[in-house]
Amino acid sequence: MTSGRVRFGNAVLAILAALACGAPVHAQSAFFREVVLKPRATQADGVRMVSILLGKRVGDLSSDTEFLKTRGVMPQDWKPSADAQLSKGWASYLLIKALGERGGAGARVMGWSKRRAYQELVHLQVMPAKGGEHAKLTGPEVITLLDRSAAHRAKRQSRLSEQVSQDTGGKPEGKGK
Repeated sequence: MTSGRVRFGNAVLAILAALACGAPVHAQSAFFREVVLKPRATQADGVRMVSILLGKRVGDLSSDTEFLKTRGVMPQDWKPSADAQLSKGWASYLLIKALGERGGAGARVMGWSKRRAYQELVHLQVMPAKGGEHAKLTGPEVITLLDRSAAHRAKRQSRLSEQVSQDTGGKPEGKGK
């Protein structure tokens, strides 16, 4: 009885995550259904998650990897594996780059590392702090990260548009001074 409730809850979580990131439910449903049941997520799941966050609707590991590399989200020398487990640090690096976060002085001077990205996402309350950057992620945690990342991005864009509105006096840019 309990496992039925857990599966139903996971399915609902997957659908909500799809809606939150703007993906049509049918386009990503296979990925969400598969990932939500995994006890350990893979790097391929992490790559797919970030590709979905950035708006890529369909793809496989190689096309998603190329997509992230061309957008500057994934370093050129990274070779994600469908078998390697996904760590919080690995996922954090991809997410922080995808979200376009600038970070603190350390990130600005020395660039992003997995550890620094993990710490920043914990600070932003996107990544849970428990376990550290070497901890492995489960499938449901990947879905939760996608949802939290999409929510963070929407909140950030809302703040930026409010700031632009205040800077222009509530008028569209270029209209009256």
